Amino acid sequence: MKQIKVSPVVYEMLVEITKKKKVTIDSFIATLVKNEYVKIYG
Repeated sequence: MKQIKVSPVVYEMLVEITKKKKVTIDSFIATLVKNEYVKIYG
């Protein structure tokens, strides 16, 4: 698997969001990417 580098601040933001949504960081990012892909390529 490839790694994506983010700043420490962004990582902490991801941790907070995923705790509130009760999902993993990986699944949250995958959902964001899929949603954006659908918006662009429909």
